Amino acid sequence: MNDFEKKIAGGLGTWSVGSLFLIAVSGGADSTALLSAMAVIARERGFRLRCLHVDHGIRAEAERQGDAEAVERLCVRLDVPCTVTIIPPGTVEQTAKERGIGIEAAARLFRHRAWKKELARIGAERILVAHTEDDLLETILMRFLRGSGSAGLAGMKREQYPVLRPMLFIPRADALRYLEERVIPFRTDSTNSDIHYMRNRIRLKLIPILDEFFSEPTVTWRKNVLAGAETQRYVADFLEEEASAHITWTDEMDGNRKKMSTTAVFFSIPEIVREEALFKAIDRINQADDASVPPKRSALRLFCRGCKNAVETGRVRISKEKDKVVIAKQQEFSETGFALFIRDGIDTSEEHVCDLQRGMLIKKNGSYIIGKEEKIKVSEESFPAVIHSTDSGKITVDYSGGSNG
Repeated sequence: MNDFEKKIAGGLGTWSVGSLFLIAVSGGADSTALLSAMAVIARERGFRLRCLHVDHGIRAEAERQGDAEAVERLCVRLDVPCTVTIIPPGTVEQTAKERGIGIEAAARLFRHRAWKKELARIGAERILVAHTEDDLLETILMRFLRGSGSAGLAGMKREQYPVLRPMLFIPRADALRYLEERVIPFRTDSTNSDIHYMRNRIRLKLIPILDEFFSEPTVTWRKNVLAGAETQRYVADFLEEEASAHITWTDEMDGNRKKMSTTAVFFSIPEIVREEALFKAIDRINQADDASVPPKRSALRLFCRGCKNAVETGRVRISKEKDKVVIAKQQEFSETGFALFIRDGIDTSEEHVCDLQRGMLIKKNGSYIIGKEEKIKVSEESFPAVIHSTDSGKITVDYSGGSNG
């Protein structure tokens, strides 16, 4: 093995002979370098490899097909079995629109779902992902600009089951040099130059400025940011320990996944620990949902400060109910029942068909079609409210949300 392959082997950790790894390969430089290096490592250490390529259906068909064919050719040359998963074109964009998230986030939901499905199908130990040190820096900067907490500012972990990132502390330049030395071709995603995406703006606009003006001969901004991320990891671990030590969540299943704690205990601890406790509880509620969206800290902070008696983030609702703090996973629409939290949003005088599965925002006054033909009036005084249906399909309205909902 050469130096690059030894670094990846070190990032991989210790595994027994015969261990099976699923490698996520887009066809780009980083994942191509990872697959090529792992083929060498696998032969020397007796590992088994499988490759998965996910076509997100976002770019032009010719480009997407070219990526898949390039990955398949490389796998044939390396003697690594390959699976290609195709997401129907338009699916990612539609999901992004429905959930109110970016294209990148929606693509990640489908990609992770494909990873986990293939992992379970073949019985692999881990999914190997080619995130480099450059990706780590970009992620930290992006999360800082979005106002993330300590866990976010700590960046990605090298291992977070089932994902393992053996290249996380290897610069992208090393991967490019490895490919050049071995004359291994790779693909370039046309969207990598599209500054509509925040990560691309950071990579193409912000980082060059940081490199030019904040790189000293001995210590660069890159080393300082990584050192700061390590500090934030300690902070995040401490807050998690504090939250676990002071708050006990009880589970309840009544159609929704719920977690509850007493308000007296919850609001007696420091505010930042309350936030961490909510984040972790929501993570546990969402752990079976690979399409879940991370909660927004701004919403959780309003609740933790006592400014709101109830908040919604993603498909999770946090509320004070008598002497309890309740975190509930909202049910999705079905033929026999649904729940929809009404919030101020769309300003339209026309009747609007509500997308119950995604929690359509509607305005305060007006008549709306709910489900099949039923209508309901929403008045200024009743806002906000929670609409429920019974198993018979009859709609009832609960106005107990009050003005603080």
